[in-house]
Amino acid sequence: MLCLQTTGNLGKNMAWLLRCIEVGKEKGVTPPAAEARCRTDFSR
Repeated sequence: MLCLQTTGNLGKNMAWLLRCIEVGKEKGVTPPAAEARCRTDFSR
């Protein structure tokens, strides 16, 4: 049952987030701009 509860909570949270995004667009809130990518020489 825990898996179903978790899935339900995730669904409710996703619906809330999508509504927030929709309202933000209606109010003129723009998403943040993506940062420029920078390459590094990091290797493991």
